[in-house]
Amino acid sequence: MSHDYRKTLDKASWSSIHWTVFLSTALGFFAWGFIYSLSVLVTTWPIVSEEEVPLLLTLSPVFFLVGNFIFGSLADRIGRRPIFILTLSIYTVGVVGIILSQNFYSLLFFVAMAQFGVGGEEPPALASLAEFTPIKHRGKAIVLSSNFYNIGAAAAAGLILIGFSSIDFQRTLLGLASVILIGTIIFTRRKLPESIRWLAKKGRLKEAENLLNMMKEEDADDVQTTKEIVSLRLKYSLRFAFVVLVLLGISQLTTYGLLAFVIGPYYYSSIAPQITLVANAGASLAGLVGAYVIEKMSRKIFSLFSYLGGFLTVVLVLLAVDLMASSIVVFFIFLFLNMIFSELGWATRVVLEPELAKETNMRSTFVSLVRVVAWSFYIASIYLTSSLAPSNFVALNVVLWGVGALATFGWFFKGVETGRKSLEAITGESHS
Repeated sequence: MSHDYRKTLDKASWSSIHWTVFLSTALGFFAWGFIYSLSVLVTTWPIVSEEEVPLLLTLSPVFFLVGNFIFGSLADRIGRRPIFILTLSIYTVGVVGIILSQNFYSLLFFVAMAQFGVGGEEPPALASLAEFTPIKHRGKAIVLSSNFYNIGAAAAAGLILIGFSSIDFQRTLLGLASVILIGTIIFTRRKLPESIRWLAKKGRLKEAENLLNMMKEEDADDVQTTKEIVSLRLKYSLRFAFVVLVLLGISQLTTYGLLAFVIGPYYYSSIAPQITLVANAGASLAGLVGAYVIEKMSRKIFSLFSYLGGFLTVVLVLLAVDLMASSIVVFFIFLFLNMIFSELGWATRVVLEPELAKETNMRSTFVSLVRVVAWSFYIASIYLTSSLAPSNFVALNVVLWGVGALATFGWFFKGVETGRKSLEAITGESHS
């Protein structure tokens, strides 16, 4: 290309092309949260017996994980945009099938299909946001977009509660919401651009140039761009970064999943939708705050604050479990607080994962590999915790939050600061 495309991307003013990428990925995260929450809350439907609940709870994340890995890797080969079109088609069929299912095995099949589809969107979504968004907005855009997962999960729980008097009424509400959601996603993805960084790496320079011409560069002297790259390649090991991110993922993902989605069906089935709603309401609120704060402070300090806060508040949840019989309000308050820090921990992960990938052609794959390990641990925990007492169930969450907090200390002392830096300045990736 006639000029340094990375400099333009890093210093671009926010434009319609950025809105298209942001809205498309945000709606994709909303769909994921909506479908994941729905996949858990349908365990309250009469077609699911008590013995079948663990199978449904486990199969759902298994197929999410498979989709995450397959499509995450494929996005580095054929591009981010084709994957978004393919995954949308898959989970559209899946969610319609869930709502129309009249027996357990049909429900199981369509839950697996829907999760397979939405699972495939997360790695290319994070990669696209990191590669497209100007430096000064990158952390904020990633956190805000991914926070729509929590909003989607809360929305599904809310619709289940509104239609609590009738399964048919629930299906109607969920069907209408799904039609609106899918239609909006289709509309935003009609003009979704391919990643310019990915196009340039693949030698498709004319396409990249055409997209680049739609952007306008603005002054942003407070960010480190490719023109002033100080390569951090020798300052952090990709292997070390991978281990830290996996530990953060195991800690945050497992505790969030167990407390927001699993504890209800296992121990408190009559209030499972309320638990999911409260948990994701707290996470949704924190996502808005986190998006603002993450650009105002060091990524290292942000991660420490998030995981230490998660550890302290999950201890409160443990204390509240014994009070469930006399005061469920206390449990909900502490759960809400813990989910605030859970979302901040999530924000740490979704920002660092694409930032620390060494190569554009491996960014989506790197994100998916981190997820494979973290999700595998979470899936195993669903079965391993099914026979625990409620207090022991929450005690496991305390231990896992402790692991995450220790990992953030490790990154604080031996990691690198990624805020306000070009992707290439962080990774040392060459211009070619």
